[in-house]
Amino acid sequence: MKEQTSIVLMNFSGIYEEERFWKERQVSWIDAKDICGTNCYCDDEAIAEINKRTENHSFAGIHFIDSGNYHYMSKLLLGLEKEDLFLAVFDHHTDMQRPAFGGILSCGGWIREALETNENLKHVILVGPPQAAMEETKKELAEDGSSKEIKEI
Repeated sequence: MKEQTSIVLMNFSGIYEEERFWKERQVSWIDAKDICGTNCYCDDEAIAEINKRTENHSFAGIHFIDSGNYHYMSKLLLGLEKEDLFLAVFDHHTDMQRPAFGGILSCGGWIREALETNENLKHVILVGPPQAAMEETKKELAEDGSSKEIKEI
């Protein structure tokens, strides 16, 4: 049976142990500090372990996914949705870099991979990246033959 709470804490670095905002609330606590291969990049073994640890948790509600080093968790969560998705991302980076190490999921390229692998992801709106980064991203997507569209605000 899935755990039904409206707040999920994905604790990769231990940061939430020092925070107080959650201590008086009912939360789903997923401890991931001991999973190797997760800091900035997430390899296949780490993805399998994360999926195992999260399979009994409902992903409705608010999710705290640690620092920006773990932004790729959003891609994993998007994969759970079975309906069309329209994603809005507030960040100073596009998170759409080409992979630096083969197909390893990264905090810098998770949106690109989500666009390439999730057929339910229809549109991405990026709020915050510099115009130059947006233009470079659009150019790379066109070079790669992507039919997906991104918009910036």
